Amino acid sequence: MQLGLSESLSSLVSRRFVAARDAGHLIFSSTHLATVRTSSIPYQVRYCPALAKKPTGAPKPDKAPSGPKPDPFQDPSPDLLLAQIPRENPSHVLVLNKFPVIPNHFILATKAWQSQTDLLDKEDLEAAYACIKAWAEGSQPEGQGSKKLFAFFNSGDESGASQPHRHLQFLPVEAMAQGDSENWQPLIDAVARQPTSSGTGYQHLAQVPFAHFARPLPPNPSSETLHQIYLSLYRAAVATAKGGLSDAGQVAGPAAIILAGTLMVKAEAEWDELRRNSTSLHNVLAAIGYPQPDAREVSLL
Repeated sequence: MQLGLSESLSSLVSRRFVAARDAGHLIFSSTHLATVRTSSIPYQVRYCPALAKKPTGAPKPDKAPSGPKPDPFQDPSPDLLLAQIPRENPSHVLVLNKFPVIPNHFILATKAWQSQTDLLDKEDLEAAYACIKAWAEGSQPEGQGSKKLFAFFNSGDESGASQPHRHLQFLPVEAMAQGDSENWQPLIDAVARQPTSSGTGYQHLAQVPFAHFARPLPPNPSSETLHQIYLSLYRAAVATAKGGLSDAGQVAGPAAIILAGTLMVKAEAEWDELRRNSTSLHNVLAAIGYPQPDAREVSLL
């Protein structure tokens, strides 16, 4: 898929983000950042007080909603809409996140309504891959390497989904790093450097205390190839999920972006504890997912 943009994706997002922020069309909340190592892996722990101020739960009985919850992706605000892609017969829209905590956070949503809890389809994966590729190709200043996007999909309640209209989200890796001096990198990069198991076909990092699966992508994969790999990973994850997720306290939707090596925390006391004690971080990571299956179990998936 070609996005068909008149400027590079990174330039478009950056320019429109600044304009929307300065005009008050989006609300940017800063975070306090610490890098904590556990099992030799650097994780970002972000404390964002604004998360604790977000409304939660059902409205009060005397203030019952007068209609359905607005869909921000059905008819996106022109102040947040970046583009409709591809240019001919668009199937998706690119929209700025209205409440970002990391600069240049943007969203890929289906143009027609699709359920967030359904599986991604070929068109979703093709569009997401096109965004990742366009970001890398269009943001290479002389003497610097390509930049990266971290893409994630909040499919259900456990991963922090808040909108029923299907959408994927993108965070620029460089914006996440924020000049980090602890050699932080997305956790998925460390996983992707691991060898593919001859018995299972998956990659995983043994030090990570929760089940996870990865498979390498071939160069320039087709939408069919992307979808086949996605379904393989999905089946492995579903087969591993044998019980409910444990309570992870005040960590906000951690499963959604955990493979970025980032946790969002909304309680200052918890942020202090995670910075002070790496064992506490390890325990949180173990609690929010499922145990690592052994090699024999994985081979049967």
